[in-house]
Amino acid sequence: MDSSMMFISVSESILQNDINRILNEDTTASVLKFKSLVIDKQRVDCTIFFKSNAFITRYSYVEKRSALLVIIDKVFSNIVQAQEYYDEADLILHAKFRV
Repeated sequence: MDSSMMFISVSESILQNDINRILNEDTTASVLKFKSLVIDKQRVDCTIFFKSNAFITRYSYVEKRSALLVIIDKVFSNIVQAQEYYDEADLILHAKFRV
């Protein structure tokens, strides 16, 4: 059973590189893994971090049509589920970008 919560945010003023810098400067968060992927010609930053007793997997990318930064945070209670979601980024987002 998946006991996660998902939060989706968009921003027209924060840049993709800014979101990574902000997370790295947050003293209450610990970045555990980071990778940048190119999925269907779209750059996606994927991060796992630990904050407030939760493991969070984050995907961030600039939506091509609107030029808005999209941030998808999925919150898990354990690292195993967060790692699985992190590892599946290309499969999950490939389907979204093909629409």
